[in-house]
Amino acid sequence: IEQAIENKDPLIEVEDEYGVIHRMWVLDEPGTIEELKRQMQEKKLYIADGHHRYETALNYWREQQAKGVPIKGEEAIDRAMMSFVSIQDEGLAVLPTHRVIFGVPDFKAADLFAELQDTFEIRNLGPLSDKNLIKSLEENTGREKSFLFAVKGHDLLHLLQLKSNADPACLIKGEASPVWKALEVNILHKLILEKHLGINERDLERQDKVLYLRDPQEALRLVLDENSKYQAVFFLNPPKVEEVVAVADNGECMPPKSTDFYPKMLTGLVINKLNL
Repeated sequence: IEQAIENKDPLIEVEDEYGVIHRMWVLDEPGTIEELKRQMQEKKLYIADGHHRYETALNYWREQQAKGVPIKGEEAIDRAMMSFVSIQDEGLAVLPTHRVIFGVPDFKAADLFAELQDTFEIRNLGPLSDKNLIKSLEENTGREKSFLFAVKGHDLLHLLQLKSNADPACLIKGEASPVWKALEVNILHKLILEKHLGINERDLERQDKVLYLRDPQEALRLVLDENSKYQAVFFLNPPKVEEVVAVADNGECMPPKSTDFYPKMLTGLVINKLNL
């Protein structure tokens, strides 16, 4: 691809609101296209973002097949538009999505701390401030089976880490694989939110008692606001790309709102016309 676009100006170049520059070239030389097809032929693809769009494309294709619409293999309906990114690319990052809790009846932080002590190590990380939060998140990156925790009305940030003798494969019920159960987001969902706060999978999917935020400082501000409805926040580490691959290789899906691959291409740079 780099050889094909050498000395060519991009068709589109635009800078987004985050200062990221997006450039797009068109490759229409038949030999280049055939070589790309050949190299991708045996590659294994993982859907990092957009599985709903892919499923929708399949459903639309099946719907048209059921209607008897003639499809010769060259129509847009017979293709799904994708972008390919190497999972070894140094520029690829997975960002965390944090969980802000609200609407839990009779929520008492002291009771929750007491209940968690059997399974989690709980450590005080200092004052609840933006500066300390960012510092603590950076220091906690790479620490396995752990996340940060803050509660409305408390002025301290805490670290929750699963105890070394606590095996999520045994503690989390169901037929999911040990790899899936060991994900930090599932440890949080199953061993804290569901077990101790009564927040089930339906609540997580419908966002009835959980607000998902990518900005940790915004999440902290919501909990610190005495007039807000938000009761607590859990700050997650980003999942590792290797974990995403291992879960997919088991034929399983990542939990909702657990992966945010960055950077993303701008929506609308290319449009797939589905004319029949």
